[in-house]
Amino acid sequence: MRTLILLALLAATAAARAEPATETPILLRPARVFDGTTMHAGWRVLVKGDRIVAAGSDITATGAREIDLSDTTLVPGLSPAIDEVISRGLAKNRDDRYPSVDDFCATHSLAPDVIKIDVEGAELAVLRGARRTIAARGAQLALFVELHPSLWSSLGHTRSDLERELLAQHLMIEALPGIDDPWAVEGICARVRRA
Repeated sequence: MRTLILLALLAATAAARAEPATETPILLRPARVFDGTTMHAGWRVLVKGDRIVAAGSDITATGAREIDLSDTTLVPGLSPAIDEVISRGLAKNRDDRYPSVDDFCATHSLAPDVIKIDVEGAELAVLRGARRTIAARGAQLALFVELHPSLWSSLGHTRSDLERELLAQHLMIEALPGIDDPWAVEGICARVRRA
């Protein structure tokens, strides 16, 4: 069984953005959805644009593009949790209400194939909290991170801190096609791979 962990934004929105701009809703059909507290089997998630507009077992949408994710666990919309952690200055100090990626995966016996991190400047904290998961999954893990360098100083760290963490985990940032320097563009998604 595959597990897909998405932090903040859904990967499906990237696919939707690759198509002509429309407001056609997307109905995701994963095996399970974790809502931040409970694992729900048989739930569906409705996405319009880059926003989750509904989730539950009885969600339908006429005319929606349906995406079968029947072999995945979907963890959408954790950005409010991350935003609260950042706004309280807790990104540097673990807050038990919001488990690390490692704790979440261990608690739910998950071995993700894909992790997409978009946490508005808290990339360092999330990568630190995912060390065991990243190491255990090795080359089987597709890891992506959106970089927000303009927010790092407000959290007390720098590009050098992030580079040191990547080096310690034997990882490196790799630009996606069409991006010359992922470190220089705000909010750009980059692949993180083994160095």
